[in-house]
Amino acid sequence: MEAIVSLQSVRKAFGRIVAVDELSFEVLRGDLFGFLGPNGSGKSTTLRLLTGLVRADAGRIFLFGSELSLHRQNLMRRIGCLIERPDFYGYLSGRRNLEILARLSGVDNTHARIREVLELVGLKGRENDLVKTYSHGMKQRLGIAQALLHRPELLILDEPTVGLDPQGLHDIRQLLRQLAQQGITILLSSHLLSEVEQIATRMAIIHQGKLLAQGSVAELLSARELVVKVETDAQALATLQQSRWQQSLIAANGMELQFQLSRQQIPELAAFLHQHQHPIYRITYQRPLEEYFLRLTGTNLSA
Repeated sequence: MEAIVSLQSVRKAFGRIVAVDELSFEVLRGDLFGFLGPNGSGKSTTLRLLTGLVRADAGRIFLFGSELSLHRQNLMRRIGCLIERPDFYGYLSGRRNLEILARLSGVDNTHARIREVLELVGLKGRENDLVKTYSHGMKQRLGIAQALLHRPELLILDEPTVGLDPQGLHDIRQLLRQLAQQGITILLSSHLLSEVEQIATRMAIIHQGKLLAQGSVAELLSARELVVKVETDAQALATLQQSRWQQSLIAANGMELQFQLSRQQIPELAAFLHQHQHPIYRITYQRPLEEYFLRLTGTNLSA
């Protein structure tokens, strides 16, 4: 699979503050790629590096197989981006804002393309309203519309769901899935694991500018650490230890048993405990990825 984005040992410091530290990861063609980390982890700096807004101090960045530092002007024509909050002329309509941006970008067949992107992002019918009357979610969609004007192959979005209400979150998720289905590769930054796991196909996690993990979302989130509170004793524990669940049992503390399981194994374990007359009082689970991140950073990626 072709790597659309490739960072190789990239470093960027601002004075004594190292924002990006020997960072390496790849975004493959067709990915809806989640770039995950807490606020201040280096996500926005990385996206600015990818769009040429700042230069790396060390390392190499490749886009579509070409080195960014050597071919920036040509490469930027293939990228659409929305970095932080979109900024528009509030006293102009959504359509007029896009007309100005399209002219600056040299977009062909401007009026037809603006109609296309407005319909695509769900702003058809509101395009003639002043932007100052738009909700936050509508402004985000207008921002994505301007990033799509020149038909980019890669779309880079920095925290596009921040501050949205539940309906706005749903709308942006649906829009990004639709764009991915049309063949656009998407790099999406977020500080919420819950957001990334609902939409991304692959992801990378960073903290303090360093890579902690990368891979497919399915692989990284498949394992569960399950805590089961049961009425147990030495005999019950012996029963478990003599069963196939022995390999999954990682801790036993009084009435609480802790297992590491896949999602599919959870109902199977519950059925086994019921069959052997070990009443279950509570089942909770947590993802090792979340726990790993919390131990390293002290930051919860689910809230």
